[in-house]
Amino acid sequence: MTLTFPPAFASTLSKRIEAGNHATIIGELQAQILGLPLKTSTTVTARQEELDRLGTELWNQATRLRRDTSISNNQSKDSAADKNNVVPFLRAYAFLLLDSAGGRGPNNVRQRKSCIRLMKVTLKAARVCIEANELIIATVLLKLAAEYEDVLSKGTDDKPEKDTELADGLRAQYFAVRMSLSWRQDQMGMAEHMFEKCRQVRKSFTSTITEQLADLLYEIGKAMLAKRDYEVATRWLERAFDVLGEQDLDMLGPEIGELRLSIMQSLGMHVPFTWRSSSG
Repeated sequence: MTLTFPPAFASTLSKRIEAGNHATIIGELQAQILGLPLKTSTTVTARQEELDRLGTELWNQATRLRRDTSISNNQSKDSAADKNNVVPFLRAYAFLLLDSAGGRGPNNVRQRKSCIRLMKVTLKAARVCIEANELIIATVLLKLAAEYEDVLSKGTDDKPEKDTELADGLRAQYFAVRMSLSWRQDQMGMAEHMFEKCRQVRKSFTSTITEQLADLLYEIGKAMLAKRDYEVATRWLERAFDVLGEQDLDMLGPEIGELRLSIMQSLGMHVPFTWRSSSG
């Protein structure tokens, strides 16, 4: 497939998605994603605003598609599924346009402000890809997120405390998403490493981060239970319980009580007691 310079392809994409034929569009998006993000050049610099505008428009369209498929009452199941299938690819493509537009500043160096913006976007895109089991694309996105995390990990003297808290919160979310991807790829050693990295910035945990992390740890624990790997299951389930225990439960959402109970039931009912005493 011949790759098209992004603005030419992106400018017609929105209408084509609305018209349907998503299977063909997905194939084209997969090919286009392989050529992104664009390397810094005079051509790219001259079209930064256009790339940013197109990336934003397509990102918003992916958001609408995701919302529409979740509340659709008048669409057939096949139509809703067809629209839903294109979302992870569209999210990834839109993000890569945004990175191409503003991912680097003078001398091809990433800027902290743009890294904060792009980290928020890429984590959302990566989560959607992981949910859709598009793990290769999620890996591509998180390689770029690793560059943002490196920039955000470097403190600056001229930034207020609030900026540091925001940056560390995004880093915590990055480690959690990497943990999720590693688990899905059956790379439990890397998942362990990312959990430890996440714990290092636990002071930045908001209620949202805490809830997302506890839910992820619980899902990993449940998956290990299904594999009858009780020792590993215990470790992840206890981590989920501990993460919730470190926060004021009154500050968390109402559904957290149910999650906490599910964690306790999994530990008490499904994990043999002999493993409980040896877990760390």
